[in-house]
Amino acid sequence: NLKQSEIKSKKRTKDILLARKIIIYLGRNVSSNSMAELAKILDMKDHSTISKAIKKIQAEVAENDDLKKKIAEIESKVKEIKK
Repeated sequence: NLKQSEIKSKKRTKDILLARKIIIYLGRNVSSNSMAELAKILDMKDHSTISKAIKKIQAEVAENDDLKKKIAEIESKVKEIKK
């Protein structure tokens, strides 16, 4: 359980980085936010930071079935809420 302030911070601990990448990944796949909008929401430099994070998490998901399942669960919950 991370606080919103931790996600938006400049901290680079493993758990914060993973959470941030998952949020970015879901932000692109579940919402209609552009990369620039996501960067602004997360207090990141620009859209290229978002693009790099998406590429990293996609590679991690391709190699890690547990992560893939975790993201699928979160995505399912988010889509339920959006209904």
